[in-house]
Amino acid sequence: MHQPMKDVHGEDSLCRSSVMKWRKRFLVGRELLEDDARPGHAHHVITSEMIAEVNDLVLDNHRIKVDKIRRLRGISVCPTHTIMYQHLNCAQWDPYQLAAEQRNTRMALSLSNLQHYYEEEYRFLL
Repeated sequence: MHQPMKDVHGEDSLCRSSVMKWRKRFLVGRELLEDDARPGHAHHVITSEMIAEVNDLVLDNHRIKVDKIRRLRGISVCPTHTIMYQHLNCAQWDPYQLAAEQRNTRMALSLSNLQHYYEEEYRFLL
């Protein structure tokens, strides 16, 4: 069993003891590869209420930082990032999360809006 897995995954990625441990687990009835829960950091399930609370914070203050949201809601960094960037799609507000093309488009739109603003201002002055 070890050799076919080693052939697939490469020489250095699997040790025989790991394969033997997995085999033993499956022989006693285990069906999944995931590890059992361990003591330490609690696992946070992302709920719709949690997403709504984070959404309210972001809508109230577009400049709020992930760390502040994390502290206010009492959740760890990983679930906060998941909510922000997967559930709420906040990457559109965070220039560091945008691709180069998205940043260029954002800059062009900003300059266009600024030009329209100045045109409106000068139209009223004339």
